[in-house]
Amino acid sequence: MRDYGWQVEGIDLFPQVVDALRRKAGIRAHVGSLPHPDIRAESLDAITMRHSLEHVPFPKDVLKAAAEALRTKGIVVVGVPNFASWSFQHFHQNWTGLALPRHLTHFTPSTLCYMVEAAGFRVLSIEQIGRDGRIRKSARIATQAGRPSMLRWKSLAGLVARWTELTRRADSLRLIAEKI
Repeated sequence: MRDYGWQVEGIDLFPQVVDALRRKAGIRAHVGSLPHPDIRAESLDAITMRHSLEHVPFPKDVLKAAAEALRTKGIVVVGVPNFASWSFQHFHQNWTGLALPRHLTHFTPSTLCYMVEAAGFRVLSIEQIGRDGRIRKSARIATQAGRPSMLRWKSLAGLVARWTELTRRADSLRLIAEKI
């Protein structure tokens, strides 16, 4: 985003990630999560949460803090695994999106929309994204657990990933919302 002229600021739970952002990329970055004392109210135009919201113990608090940090009409982009996916229904405990105990909260399209709206946003779009790599990884885990799966094959996993997008049961969700 910085290459497109944006002023970029980062936040991460891991000090080594924040240090790398500061040293290698020259990006202002903070250790922690939202809410954060160094993030001022109505100071940001956009916030991205790419596969991070499922890792925090209180995702609604994080979304509310994002709304507070954004200016009116600011945008939040959230990416999370889809608990209503075909892959979860097929692989169960071997689904990579489950990722226990690292993933503390799991979202379906409706629960994600509800939580985002309750935090002060208007959902503009929600998209389902199928990834053959995630399907292949789940198939490898299932095979190691004694449930062999042909979905380890890239060509077959690619077809299934596309089918899950078309049937709105893909592995990942990407939501874009506007602060109201």
